Amino acid sequence: MRPAGAVVDVSNVCWSPRIPPLGRQVPLLSRLEAVRECWVRTYGTAAPLTLIGDRSLQHTLPPGDRHRLHESVRSGELRLVPYADPVLLALARDRGLHVISSDRFVDQRRDHPWIAGAADRFLSWTYDTADDTAGDPAGLRLAPSGIREVPEQDKSRQEEAKELSFAYRINVRDAAHRRVLRSAWRCTTPSCIEAMSSPDRLLTWPRLGGDGAVLCPSCRRPLEDIGPRGVTRVIVVADRAGGEIIRFPISENLALVIGRGRLPYGINLDARGLPFPRARARVSRQHVKLQMSGTARMPRLTAVDLASRNGTAIKRFGMPAERRLTSGEEVVVGDKDELLLGGAVLVRQSGHRFSSGLVLPELDDQGGSVTEGTDS
Repeated sequence: MRPAGAVVDVSNVCWSPRIPPLGRQVPLLSRLEAVRECWVRTYGTAAPLTLIGDRSLQHTLPPGDRHRLHESVRSGELRLVPYADPVLLALARDRGLHVISSDRFVDQRRDHPWIAGAADRFLSWTYDTADDTAGDPAGLRLAPSGIREVPEQDKSRQEEAKELSFAYRINVRDAAHRRVLRSAWRCTTPSCIEAMSSPDRLLTWPRLGGDGAVLCPSCRRPLEDIGPRGVTRVIVVADRAGGEIIRFPISENLALVIGRGRLPYGINLDARGLPFPRARARVSRQHVKLQMSGTARMPRLTAVDLASRNGTAIKRFGMPAERRLTSGEEVVVGDKDELLLGGAVLVRQSGHRFSSGLVLPELDDQGGSVTEGTDS
């Protein structure tokens, strides 16, 4: 059956060293042309291609390719967006298109649950060198990319890797960047909101500058390294239906409060731009205190209800119902447990793991961990 057409992940194609010239780790428009020719050979011209790329391509392509890229954008042949994945997946979903990409889109699975059931619509590429050693694009073939269902924790790891990359310019595959994540940092700019809310240490991740400088994500000024971060977990705050509100790291020997309004050593759910205002309105000004302790192999996250107006409940993994905490009660929150604030806001640990003494998990191309002993 001839497909209705396909949407091409242009950046992913241009960067692929598995398309001639083989092995070159630079983005090239010739790879896009090779994929287009392969598609036409296989399906003909009646099945059109839609080209979507990341805007960063206009800065990373070689100079000659940049001119051709701009011509394609001006003619309407190709569209550049800040982040291509959600755009091309929405087009594929709504129009029944195939997707040409080597990406398995693990970080997009929550927003696009249809992906796992449409594996036959996701195509990657192979290159046959048995009869062709000259790098002729005619040796290129399209093949299923291998979409499969993935666990929730793997989705979380990929989501956070993408968030660190786009929001903080941190690449979890880069050893130098991982060292930044393993350190604790402090903003020393008195007028900065980060310094005012948490003068002893930054409660969020730092941002990397183009020269590798470690910067405050709010005021963009250099941060002070205050030593190893220690055992760290990432906390996800969401509305009860699962829509994410915010996520943040919490490290050992650090207690912080989740609430609404400016909080010393706290996470302000009234901060500008956060989604789900009706759910957040159920949270008290000082609702619950979280604290991380223990060791890298046996971390311990505890929670204490701070006499919140609408209450805090804990939902144990595998248990049918949540239990409401009494005011001042401390409970241990397991890896898969959830807190429910005011009956409307969920708080849980994510699948990402950072610590000062362990190697960060390497992710395979499906988003799963290939390093033992670092994840649960």
